[in-house]
Amino acid sequence: MSADLAPRWIAALIAVAEAGSITKAATGMHLTQQAVSAQLNQLERAVDAVLLVRTSRGVALTAAGRTLVERGRPWLEELERLAAEARMVGHGRAGRLRLHFKMQSTAHFMPELLRRLAQDAPDIEVESHSVARAPEALRALHEGESDAAFIWLPIADAELAGADILTEQRMIALAPDHPLARREKLSLADLRDEPVIGPHADLPQEVMRFWNVDPRPDGSSPRLGPAANTPEECLLHVNAGRGIWPAPASTADYFTQPIVAWRPLVDAAPITLGLVWLRTAPPQILPRLISLSRSLAVHSPGEAT
Repeated sequence: MSADLAPRWIAALIAVAEAGSITKAATGMHLTQQAVSAQLNQLERAVDAVLLVRTSRGVALTAAGRTLVERGRPWLEELERLAAEARMVGHGRAGRLRLHFKMQSTAHFMPELLRRLAQDAPDIEVESHSVARAPEALRALHEGESDAAFIWLPIADAELAGADILTEQRMIALAPDHPLARREKLSLADLRDEPVIGPHADLPQEVMRFWNVDPRPDGSSPRLGPAANTPEECLLHVNAGRGIWPAPASTADYFTQPIVAWRPLVDAAPITLGLVWLRTAPPQILPRLISLSRSLAVHSPGEAT
């Protein structure tokens, strides 16, 4: 069809064809007969063909008119669906959401979040992707494979926007037979001589300093222990007595093997889980996702107060 065809002209022709009369069609469209006749005249000029002929019973379609009605009806229906979808996307009620997360950080609310999104916004197609490490989620965002991701803050990435979801107590993993495991809680002074296990190489320095609490209150820097990239690797090193590992409370609740002793660190800042996304990402669905995530994660294990 010509790009010059207005949908309202096609709608007028269909209404006249169904009513069999311009007058009846005008009444059903809440327009004057003159307005409908004008639209039909504009349509005939646009296609350069006669579309209606008068009969003793009203009007009848010509072959050209029947073609426009038969082909125009599904075209108008598709336009209506497109407009409805656009409205729903604009209100955060439709579209696609590719969401990346670490299970150990979100297991206490992610299943219910996905269920509620499916229930409250069935027109949102959610693709959930689990990753082992935050750098994987960040890479997916920057390479266009993800729309949003749950990541522990800070991330030291100016291209990303974010919202705080929940704040948790900082925990320390110790070998079960470590002398500090006898205590109910720990301070940074207790950890002065303990090597810190973690991914030392591929994290921004700002992120490294936050997780390791560097510098410590006395101005010293922590000792770095064995490098480990995944939680599982960190816990294996801890269990073997090679150092300690700082982690959020939800991670402590999630991992029960290998066996380690988890103790709260009382004098270090708590850890915040954020939902992050590229600043250029369409924002329509994000407010709904943030609101749902905050409401469901509020009862997270070990939530900081």
